[in-house]
Amino acid sequence: MVLEADPEKELQSLLAFLYMAPVGVVQMTGTGKISLINPMAANLLMPLRADGTLTNLFEAIDHSFPEINSIVAEFDRPTGVICKAVRFAPFFRARRYAENKTYELTLLKVDAENLMGMLTDVTDSVMREEQIRLGAACYNAALNEHCKYGVVGLDSDGNMLYWNDSMKELTGFSASQVVGKPCSVLFKDGDSFSNRLPDLLYDATKSGWTLQNEWCTKADGSMFWASYIISVPEMNVLHAQGSELSQSNQSSYVVLIRDINQHIDASEKMIHATSCVI
Repeated sequence: MVLEADPEKELQSLLAFLYMAPVGVVQMTGTGKISLINPMAANLLMPLRADGTLTNLFEAIDHSFPEINSIVAEFDRPTGVICKAVRFAPFFRARRYAENKTYELTLLKVDAENLMGMLTDVTDSVMREEQIRLGAACYNAALNEHCKYGVVGLDSDGNMLYWNDSMKELTGFSASQVVGKPCSVLFKDGDSFSNRLPDLLYDATKSGWTLQNEWCTKADGSMFWASYIISVPEMNVLHAQGSELSQSNQSSYVVLIRDINQHIDASEKMIHATSCVI
């Protein structure tokens, strides 16, 4: 015996799904008039309306995404995807809300009368992408003059897996002397660095990279003031074919180190010269 579906139960299940969905869902007419909206979408859209009313999607995002009306009007197929994952910066009329946000909108034409929209806050993703882009730019600059940069590959615990020739020039240590050891041996205050390393790796994992300055040690016992970037391999360009840096692509983290003593000396000279003039 085949049991007939209960339309009322199916409707309740659908409403429960929409209520709990991790993305904003809006059902509307072809002119944007809202007929159904879930809490996530309401939370995202309500701050865009100074008066607190939310009856029309197109009106809510008009100042943020004014092209939406023409995009919908130009879509001449009976059903289909009108726009997919289009990003825009929401314009918050309610000033108490932060304005450095990015939303993503996908709009579907369900039939001749109805549209369905899916809205998400992708601010965190955009920030990470920007950090990755900036990190990649740093690596591009390094590759253009990589002889001035040392590269160290690390495992997930911060032990050194790879050591390039530039690191030997910077520190005097050969790869055989350091590979397999914790990277804390590179720094003047190794114990302090070891205590901070988990936080540094966490920051690199979360943001794609982290930039720090620290005293590094050399084989002869001398030190140099270094600027270094810790990154995750997914965001760097060390995988470029033909680059010596590609050998570190099995590392959990990559450290790019540069001796900036000369920059410190130049800055001190400039400050001294300025103070003499004054």
